[in-house]
Amino acid sequence: MNGPLAPSEERIDADPDLENRLTDYSIGRDFVFADFGFADDSDRLGDLAQQRFMQLAYRHGLAIVLTTGDLDVLRPDRDPLPDWAFARRD
Repeated sequence: MNGPLAPSEERIDADPDLENRLTDYSIGRDFVFADFGFADDSDRLGDLAQQRFMQLAYRHGLAIVLTTGDLDVLRPDRDPLPDWAFARRD
């Protein structure tokens, strides 16, 4: 989405769906940030990416802040992952 490896405006114009498949991320000493592009709430790949991100965060003891909705903070030491984080969508 941003940075030196971001696609050009020309490339996005040539493939309008490209922006919906991008992920912006940042990795620091004590955090990982990921911003997933979604076409809409029924986007299967976006859902799978979010589920996998949450599973990996919990595996490595990282808290998750869900910035959509009510800004929920999920902490692996006291909050179970929501059921939808394991749901399979075919």
